[in-house]
Amino acid sequence: MLTLPIKVRRKKQSYVGIRSRLSARQVRRQASLFLPEVRSFLEKQRIEDPGPAFMRFNTLAGSGESDMEFGLFTDKQYVVPYPMRSGLLPGGTYTSITWRGEYGRLFDLMTLLLGWGHMNNIEWEGARLDTAGFDGCRLAIFHKTARTEPNSEEWTTELAILHKAVE
Repeated sequence: MLTLPIKVRRKKQSYVGIRSRLSARQVRRQASLFLPEVRSFLEKQRIEDPGPAFMRFNTLAGSGESDMEFGLFTDKQYVVPYPMRSGLLPGGTYTSITWRGEYGRLFDLMTLLLGWGHMNNIEWEGARLDTAGFDGCRLAIFHKTARTEPNSEEWTTELAILHKAVE
């Protein structure tokens, strides 16, 4: 199931994550390695109730390497060991859609959301790098996952893209 796009205001959000350059076919495997590593670190530091896991597409290149971060939202920024990093996602207006189901369609759905924005004259934050890539804040936020929900039809992922700030 896919919801219609909606505009939402988000505050700046602290997180801990791991950044990597990888191809589209490596994303699922890396997410299954990096996200538990970050969660384990936060648990060992007794950081209670980290927020949902997410992937941030720093650059998205369909045919080449993408620059991505895999992380969990936190209540504040923390000092973390390499290869982890503590960061702050930008606040602002985002357009988001929510997908319920398997993760295999997330890249297609992100492309769909980008196209919907183009058709509706939304200017996304970040510059177009070339014909295959973008630069900006694009998120996949995992609200309900295999970690807590065995039925993949109930997995819930929000895809959100930051709008260009109005000057």
